Amino acid sequence: ALGLANRINAEGNHTAEVIDLADYRFPLLEEVLHRHPQPPAGLESFAQKMRQSDAHLFVSPEYNGSYTAALKNAVDYLKEGEFKRKTIGVVSVTT
Repeated sequence: ALGLANRINAEGNHTAEVIDLADYRFPLLEEVLHRHPQPPAGLESFAQKMRQSDAHLFVSPEYNGSYTAALKNAVDYLKEGEFKRKTIGVVSVTT
């Protein structure tokens, strides 16, 4: 993820920011953000970053033939406003 962000930023046409889900440590989904009575710490700022971006590039190791549960959990907290009309890409690594 860091190497990819560095390459994107070096080209000068776009700005990439790495958002590491390990920095947030969201609990398992109880309720989506827009209906959550007490959102987990960092969820509002995470959602704001997602809303403000023009595109998303998810980088995740392959886990049981899919992306990680942490990524699924974080995305499930959000509503369509964070994804509507945005280009989304997925980068995966498997061994």
